[in-house]
Amino acid sequence: MGALALAAVVAAIALGAGLVSARLGVSVAAVELIGGIVAGNALDIELQEWLALVAAFGGLLLSFLAGAQVDPDRLRGEWREAALVGAGSFALPFAAGVGVAYLGLGWEPRASLVAGVVLSETGIAIVYALLVETELIDSAIGQRALLATLATSLGTAVALSAVFLNPGVDLLLFVVVAVALIAGVPRLTPSLLRGPAGRAAAANATRLAMAALVLLLYLGTRAGEPAVLPAFVLGLLMAHHYRDHPVEGRRLRTLTFALFAPAFFVAAGLALSLSAASSAIGAVAVLAAAKALSKVGGVWPLARWRMLRGRREAGLVTLLLATGLTFGAIAALEAHEQGFLDETQLSTLLAVIALSAVVPTLAAQRGIIARGPWRPRGASGGQGASGSGPAPQRPRD
Repeated sequence: MGALALAAVVAAIALGAGLVSARLGVSVAAVELIGGIVAGNALDIELQEWLALVAAFGGLLLSFLAGAQVDPDRLRGEWREAALVGAGSFALPFAAGVGVAYLGLGWEPRASLVAGVVLSETGIAIVYALLVETELIDSAIGQRALLATLATSLGTAVALSAVFLNPGVDLLLFVVVAVALIAGVPRLTPSLLRGPAGRAAAANATRLAMAALVLLLYLGTRAGEPAVLPAFVLGLLMAHHYRDHPVEGRRLRTLTFALFAPAFFVAAGLALSLSAASSAIGAVAVLAAAKALSKVGGVWPLARWRMLRGRREAGLVTLLLATGLTFGAIAALEAHEQGFLDETQLSTLLAVIALSAVVPTLAAQRGIIARGPWRPRGASGGQGASGSGPAPQRPRD
C-alpha cells in the first residue's frame, strides 16, 4: 500500500471513529485503536515510516498537553497524595508483571522486565484524551487523575530507562538538552508575546513548543530513550501560560486531536497482529488479568484512603490508572528490535496493551462517567477554586 493510500485509510478511520464515538458515547481514542487493529489485520497494512513518525510526535503532543492541563496550585497542594497513589499504581503491577512472566510463563529475565514495564504503565495519552472528550479535564477528579498518572509515569519511566539503559554520548546529550528545554522554553515563551499583538505572536509561541518536542523526539530516538516524560514535564511548566492564553491552548488541542492523535492511536492498532496474539491467548489472558488485579490492588485502597472519599470517584481513578499504551508500546517494540522479545512475546504484550487501552476506558466512560455530572474544579471538600494551601486528605468531589 502506498503512502497516500495509507493516509486515506487513517483519515477514514479517524472520521469513522469520531462518528461512532459521538453515536455510542465511547472514547474516540478507543475506537481509533480498534479501527487500526481491524484495518491492519483485515487489509494486511504495514506501519510505514512516515506514519510511525507522525504517531510518535502525536504521542508527545498528547503528553505535553496533558501536562499543560494540570493545575499547578493543586499539584502543590496534593502532590503527596498523588505520589502515594502513583507508587501503588506502579510498584504492584511491575512486580506482578515480572513475576508472572518469569515464573509463570518462563520468559527470560530481560523479557520479564519488559513485561513488568507494560503492566505498570498508565497511558498518559489515553487518560488525557478521555478526560478531554468527557469534559472532565477541568474537574477536581480529572486533575487528581492526571496527578496520579504523572506519578505512575515517573516510576515507569525510571524502570523503562533502566531496562534499556545505554550509557553514552547520545544519552548524555538527550538528558542535557531535555533539562535545558524544560528550564528554558517556559522562560522564553513570554518574550515571544511582548511584540505586536495578534495571531502571529501566539503562533510563534506554539512553534517554539512544537520545535522543542521535535528536538526531544529526535534526541530521544538517537539515545534509545522515550521522550514522553520530558514532554509531560515541559507541558506541566507551561500550564500557567496556557491558562493565561486559553485561545492558544484550544488551537493546539484542536490541531492535536484532529491530526496527530488519530495517527497515534491508529498506528498503535496497526502494529498488533491478531494471528500472532491468538497463538498465545493463554499468556495474553494471564498478563491482562495480572495487570487488572494488580492495578486494583495497588490503586483502590490508597485512593480511598488518601485522595477520594467516594467509591465512584475511587473507581474512576482506578480504571484510568489501569489503562496503558504509550510506555508499554515503546518498551515492547524497542525490546523486540534489540532481541529481548521474540515475535510471539511481542504480540502477546501488544495485545495486553490494546486490552488495557480499550477495556478500562470503556468501563470508565460507560460504567461511571455516564452515570451523572461531576463538580467543577475547586468545588470539592471545602477547598478553594485555586486548590492552593494544605489539601484535605480525602476531599469530596
